[in-house]
Parts: sequence; structure tokens; C-alpha cells
Amino acid sequence: MSKVISVTSGKGGVGKSSFSCLLGRALAAKGKATVILELDCGLRGLDIMLGVSDSVYDFNDILHGRCSIKDAVNYVPDCKNLSLINAPSQFERFPTKEEVSAICSALKTKYDFVIIDTTAGYGLTDALATVSDTILLLVTPDPICVRDAAIVAAVLRKNKAAELRLIINKVSKEALKKDMVPDLDAVIDGVGVQLLGVVKDQQDIWYSTAKGLPLSTGSLSERTFQAIAKRLTGEHTPLVVQ
Repeated sequence: MSKVISVTSGKGGVGKSSFSCLLGRALAAKGKATVILELDCGLRGLDIMLGVSDSVYDFNDILHGRCSIKDAVNYVPDCKNLSLINAPSQFERFPTKEEVSAICSALKTKYDFVIIDTTAGYGLTDALATVSDTILLLVTPDPICVRDAAIVAAVLRKNKAAELRLIINKVSKEALKKDMVPDLDAVIDGVGVQLLGVVKDQQDIWYSTAKGLPLSTGSLSERTFQAIAKRLTGEHTPLVVQ
């Protein structure tokens, strides 16, 4: 059964697009036909992160009838099973939940996973709650981000989101030593959402997404995203935290 996985956050700058990019690669590596729908309208970046250089149409072109959904799909050149629908490079408006739902329904007939890379905050919470099988709430280990994520989680629950899971992103020993939060358990308790994965703040994640390249085979970062992908496909596997 096809699934819609939405990636959102309470505040900006937590790494949603990088996470969506690398999660897409991990699911595709498992043989899952995967498409990323970039809805961070006006702040497009996944074309660079995935090495897609020949994009013609974007999400707004679909909304305005300038192209079909099929025409807006870009195939990632170095990753079999992975595709991308770009966000527009300029903000016009947020799509309605009915528009997002219609596009996701069409994509689910062709793909095993639809990953939605969203804006931060409240902008699309109603739409996400409507279309998503799972919503991944990204948070970094700092008190402002934790508080904002808890607020968004409450809004998503009010809108009857099916399933919420927490990803703690950009985790480093240095950040924890600064006592911004006591430990990762405090982050989980503060947001109040079940943990799905922990992503360390690694240089290779920045390099991979900046250059549009896959992560190095066997690296900590690759194993982390493989574990998250396995959990999303129903496999029982431990967290990768070192």
C-alpha cells in the first residue's frame, strides 16, 4: 500500500529539505518507488540537493493547469526509483488541502512512497493532517525548537493527523554540552511525540546535499537513514546513534 510521509517542523532551519532528500534516497535504495513533493513554496532547493538540473515545470504549474502531474516529475539521475516535483522558485500562495489531496492521490497510484517536504509552522497543517499516513516532526536539540514543535504537534493532533513521529536532527555532542537541553530524552518529553530516529550533525550530510550526491556507502549517516527507512517500511531495527 502506498504511503504519504510528510516532513515538517515548528520552526525553520531544522533541515527538513536535507532530511527529505536523504530519506528519499534511502527508501529508493530499498527498491521503493519514491517521489518527493516539494511544498516549501518560494524556497526551492531540492533540485540542487538531488542533482536535478533540467527541471522545466514545478508544483505551481500543476495547480494552474500549465502541465500534468507526469510532466512535472523529474527523475533523479543517480538514484533509481527516486523522483522529484519541485516547489516554485517564487511564492504565490499555499495550496489548499483539496489540491494537495488530489495530487497525492494521483501520485499514490504510481509510487510506493510520497514524501512531502513542507514549510515550517502552521501553513499546511490542515492539508498535512488530511493527506498524510505519517507526519515526521523534525526538531533540533534546542529549547525554542522543542517548544515550537510541541505547538505544531498539538495543532496536528487537533486536526486529527493519523500518525506523528519525532526525528531529532542535527544532534552533536557540542550542542548537548552547552546545556541547551539536558539530553535527548528531554527533547522527546518536551515535544511529546514518539521517537522514530536521531540524525547526527555530520559533515557528509552537508556535502552530499550541497553537491547533489548520495551519502558514502557504509557511513554513519547512510546507516542512520537506512534505519529510518526500515522503520517506515515496518521493519524492526534499532536506532543508529554513535
